[in-house]
Amino acid sequence: MINLKFNDIKLEEKKICSGLNLNKNILDGRQMAINNKYLAMSSINNGEIDIFDSSKSYGIRHIQSNIKINDNQNRIQDMEFSPFNNNILALAYENKSVVLWKIPEGNINKNITKEFQIYKKHNEKVNYVTFNPVVDNALCSNSFDNEIHVWNINKEDNYIKFNIDDNPSMISWSPNGDLIGVTSRKDINIFERRNKNFIIKQDISERFFPPKIAWIDNNLLVATISDNYGI
Repeated sequence: MINLKFNDIKLEEKKICSGLNLNKNILDGRQMAINNKYLAMSSINNGEIDIFDSSKSYGIRHIQSNIKINDNQNRIQDMEFSPFNNNILALAYENKSVVLWKIPEGNINKNITKEFQIYKKHNEKVNYVTFNPVVDNALCSNSFDNEIHVWNINKEDNYIKFNIDDNPSMISWSPNGDLIGVTSRKDINIFERRNKNFIIKQDISERFFPPKIAWIDNNLLVATISDNYGI
């Protein structure tokens, strides 16, 4: 058996000139999303999204988006494309809502100002959103009221709602879409999609940054545990 130990892993920051003013205020969520058609980027923290054709190459000095989503009233916390429809983008907002935007086919150099669907059942700002990888139309979102909602994007109805003891950070579906992993600064929680009870609750000492998790298969996941000094 080989024992590997890692200590003091350091990354060197490399800056490039891109001409894009990226959103630097997202803490736990993602400021970009990509599929085989589009690249979406939260360029500035006023609800504006730049959307590019992901099959093309761009010069980093004079990059301009093909399509923009404009919602200047709300700050974006997280985003993800639907795995079943390349043209559907879900955005989590600071104003307690999750908004689905639909990118029209064949529209280039267009501003999109009309949302496709709005979900408004959270009571605090939404900080993460993710689609079920297997079940079409099932979306999971969490908010700063310690709630995780699994809901149907066609009906705006909850499938089920979970609560944890601390503000949820990252949420992640197992590959078969049956389990949901939820992290906070205090613990890692695993739920069944059809059951309100915990399957596993792993307590950790409270950390400066919440853990990040990734599923290896349907029964195994890995987590990063970090503090003020690193991983």
